[in-house]
Amino acid sequence: MVVKIDAKDYGFDYAKFKGKTPEKSHYDTVIDFDCDIYHDGRVVCSYRKLPKDQLLLLSACTAKAKCVKSSRTSGVNQMSAVFGALPRVAVREDYCRFSAQTKSQPEVFNGLNKVARYLWGVYQETFPVIACEFKKFVSSIDEDWKKTGTPFTTVNVNKNFAIGYHKDAANYGGVYSNVLISKKNADGGFFVLPQFRLALKQSHGALVIVDGVNIPHGVTTIIPKSKNWERSSVVFYTLSNLKHCLPKSGELLRSKQKTTERARKRAQGIDPRVKT
Repeated sequence: MVVKIDAKDYGFDYAKFKGKTPEKSHYDTVIDFDCDIYHDGRVVCSYRKLPKDQLLLLSACTAKAKCVKSSRTSGVNQMSAVFGALPRVAVREDYCRFSAQTKSQPEVFNGLNKVARYLWGVYQETFPVIACEFKKFVSSIDEDWKKTGTPFTTVNVNKNFAIGYHKDAANYGGVYSNVLISKKNADGGFFVLPQFRLALKQSHGALVIVDGVNIPHGVTTIIPKSKNWERSSVVFYTLSNLKHCLPKSGELLRSKQKTTERARKRAQGIDPRVKT
């Protein structure tokens, strides 16, 4: 049974707490059951427990995913991996591509895609209007960059990382954010919605879908219970800039042209970053 919760808005000074770790004083209630949280007459957050088959698949994927040290590391062994499509980054990789992990671990990417299809079903059932608009936006992205079998194009596997208060950006803002949890020998890591004074426990197999663009949220400190511990959070999303990507053949041609252009500028003593 999915419980309906009408959340009261207590307000929250986001500017003051942005980037900071949620504290116990920021919530009154910890939720660990299937529910939909309503605010102003609409669902702003859903909390679900994954079915056993999906949880086993998710856990197998996170265990196999070859994560690398995250740039966000600050003392804790935080690791992450990216699977799926990535847009151009002018300074580093000025071409659309699939991540290195997608190519080196296709079995993990394929397993995550199966979880993505279950997740997409939850979106369609619980947020039909949002799902419809999301599909319309994704139709603007070339088919070469859509390989999950859902409108989601990209997935992050994050290990042992508790992010401070933030609002979601970068990914397409017209769809609610999501996070799925695989966890062993660890406590903490609650998903806190401070303006409603609620915390979602994020137990092993938890799924959260939230209006992350508008609602501040963050994760409490993770508490290891043994040396053999792990907490993986898996996020499926679509990067807005993928709509600018050409088909794969077009991106390859463009990349060759850009490489030639930069080499010509260097030969002339011109900074290749300067547009002429």
